[in-house]
Amino acid sequence: MMRLNAPAVYFTEDVAKDARCTERMNRMMRFITTERVEKVDDAALSRIALASGWHEPRLKGEMRPYQEPPILFNTFRWHSDEEKKKRLEKFPALALGEFPKGKLAGYIGFDWRGAAKQFGPGVRVCQPAHEMHTIAGCPFRCDYCSHLGDVIVVMLNMEEFIARMDGWLDKCPDQTLFKWDNATDAPCFEPEYGGTKLFVDYFARKPGKYLLLYLGKCADVDYLLDYDHRGKTIVAFSISAQTQSTRIEKGSAPTGARIEAVRKCQQAGYIVRVRFSPIIPVRNWRDENRAMVRSFLSQVTPDVISLCLFGWMDAYKVKRSLDVSLWDERFVKAMDDAAVEMRGKAYGPLPHDARAEMIRFFIDEIRAVNPRVPIALCLESFEMWQQFGPELKMRPDRYLCNCGPQCTPGTELYAEMQRAYGN
Repeated sequence: MMRLNAPAVYFTEDVAKDARCTERMNRMMRFITTERVEKVDDAALSRIALASGWHEPRLKGEMRPYQEPPILFNTFRWHSDEEKKKRLEKFPALALGEFPKGKLAGYIGFDWRGAAKQFGPGVRVCQPAHEMHTIAGCPFRCDYCSHLGDVIVVMLNMEEFIARMDGWLDKCPDQTLFKWDNATDAPCFEPEYGGTKLFVDYFARKPGKYLLLYLGKCADVDYLLDYDHRGKTIVAFSISAQTQSTRIEKGSAPTGARIEAVRKCQQAGYIVRVRFSPIIPVRNWRDENRAMVRSFLSQVTPDVISLCLFGWMDAYKVKRSLDVSLWDERFVKAMDDAAVEMRGKAYGPLPHDARAEMIRFFIDEIRAVNPRVPIALCLESFEMWQQFGPELKMRPDRYLCNCGPQCTPGTELYAEMQRAYGN
């Protein structure tokens, strides 16, 4: 587990009552330095959340000076709808905001990733699916990240969570791929947390179901190399080039270390996938990303690559949270010129032509090294799919990506894409 410094560590009464939760917390506490450890009930947790501003999401790049987040050890509650209603009426601060802040109440874990069902102009394309989240927040300091940056919430009753998986999966029989956990970078907390092994073991014995293990921007993967995954765990990494990985994604593993981690996982028999994400047009972005792509594809053979361009915010927020002096000036100007047009667009802040230029570059560089790996667009506009979809042999309503609900071996979609790319 990564060594963490926290201004405070809180744990709930339910954690204190459960021997397995307490043991899991104590394992993790050996790697956490703090001057304050406090048990909290709902009333105390509500006061702390309000006083600390946890309900007012900030990007990590907006935190100046940056402060290490406190840690909350919590448990999932399996309350009825009526019990939830009464509890949240009494303590509304536990329900402030949406995912991932619902972790304060302990009611979010097997979650629905919604997406547009109708495609047309202005729509951001994504595939809806159920996915698992048991940690919210991350010790890395990626400037653009807003995943509960003010506190890290760790859910501890993992054995109970796994025991409920059969019932949840029965409700979505057509889904074959289930992602855990893109609200954090789980290797930061492993193997002391133990969630990875529980999920790997569970899916290893589930016919027709696969785990997508999101490893994010980490490089410490040795703990999972000997797990008996039986080919049922797919690992996915987010990889970025040198300037971005060191100066924007602060504290994360640099480019070369991430690539080596993917190589290790593939050598251990895992199916590996990568998202080049989020692609930020820093100065010299072409040369840096060309080197990254060639280094990666010379060492790893992924079964799919997704291209995810930087987005999720408008130009004003970009300049509040990121150092745009690191950017290619031409792209800063394009962002500024399109600020009004792109306001409110989830795939903004860069306009279509600027994003298309980067996508064109990445496709050409990938194809120069590996002409047979499927390439998908991630969280892109319908218009971008119209432009590149035919070339990628995919459609916005049918494409193979890192975490789509049927993007696994054994499905018609997977077989179709393998044939299309001559694999």
